[in-house]
Amino acid sequence: MCSGSFWLFLLSRIVTGAFSGNLSVATAAVADVTSRTERSRAMGLVGAAFGLGLVTGPTLGAIAIRWNPLDHFPGLARFGFNPFSGPALIAFVLCVVNFVWIYRRFGETLSVAARAESRDPRIRNPLTAILGLSDPAVRQANIVAFIYSVAFVTMETALTFLAAERFGYTARQNGLLLAYLGLCAIVTQGYIVRRLLLRVDEVRILAAGLAASCVGLVVIAFAGAPWLLYVGLAALALGSGLVNPASTGLISLYSPAADQGRVLGIFRSLGSLSRAITPVIAGAVFWIWGSATVFILGAILAAIAGLFSLRLPKPVK
Repeated sequence: MCSGSFWLFLLSRIVTGAFSGNLSVATAAVADVTSRTERSRAMGLVGAAFGLGLVTGPTLGAIAIRWNPLDHFPGLARFGFNPFSGPALIAFVLCVVNFVWIYRRFGETLSVAARAESRDPRIRNPLTAILGLSDPAVRQANIVAFIYSVAFVTMETALTFLAAERFGYTARQNGLLLAYLGLCAIVTQGYIVRRLLLRVDEVRILAAGLAASCVGLVVIAFAGAPWLLYVGLAALALGSGLVNPASTGLISLYSPAADQGRVLGIFRSLGSLSRAITPVIAGAVFWIWGSATVFILGAILAAIAGLFSLRLPKPVK
């Protein structure tokens, strides 16, 4: 909010990353309070909530960027405030509201009996942790989720650059593009996947989602018109909307009740790892070999994840 230099901004990202375990806790809490038959459907609602955030976030940011706090309080400049502090200030207020709500309303979801069971020592390296998992199905599902996360983050890194380079999209148009992606995610995870899970098991939904993602990434790679870009994004959003709740649900269903937090924490840590390493690689590929190469590589990764997913067992409910 008050960042006046790149290094201070970088420090803020480090602090944010250090305290980003809330998603793992939220996912584990959902697993604690839902039955096995409702687990994956509940994970779909969590994904829909994040899709809603992807829609409202860029919209709020686009509105807030028009408000420059220095126009009304020029003295704030000596504290590091700048014309871009408006969106950061709104984000800060939302975080405070969220913190207060959680502090007052969010209770322990793990039963006393489960908390009393012995735990394995905490392992901070997610790669070491996944190799130490005793259940091969959990390991396999985490590997599938990690490979897919790399493919999806590849798209996230390059999408706005592709739209600007290929179609001359402005910041506003890219914001609308991301909002469209979030809207598709809401529909898929909030409605489609919840209906499918009543009839189809998570393994087949996961495989279908990986196939749809692969198709979407290929369409985006070769899109020669904006409408094709939106078609590719719709297919990709459908795919990710199937993959995310299915993979989260599978990992939860494969794991014992007392181990939900640890296993889902490893799952989310691997997702964070993909978000840390992939933008650097995807950015380099984009500027050296072009936008199409980035999305083709993403499609190849999604296809590899699809092959791995075929070996996953159907969960017992």
